[in-house]
Amino acid sequence: MENLQPCILSCAESARGCREAAAEAFKSPPTTEVGRLCLDNAALCDLTIEVLARASAHHGDFCTVNAHINRVCAAALSRILDQNELFGRCQEACLACAAECDKHAPHADI
Repeated sequence: MENLQPCILSCAESARGCREAAAEAFKSPPTTEVGRLCLDNAALCDLTIEVLARASAHHGDFCTVNAHINRVCAAALSRILDQNELFGRCQEACLACAAECDKHAPHADI
């Protein structure tokens, strides 16, 4: 199994960024749905980290789903980038995480 550490670190950065972005998004009712999506993404990143850390045979499945949700989150954030710089940083972290997870997607069984 190839080095999983870069993906773990990228997932951690995305999770952190999403939690920060969610806290900011919840301050304004028009962006609360993005905040919920950010928290969903953070939770999935955390779970993916756990799976990667134990080198699960199913890590590709988790990475496939995680890459998808990170892209969905990044797209949602792109609609509100002008409201706070945190949203831009989070979007970048989500896209980086998706790219790292894509490297493990070929190992998926789904």
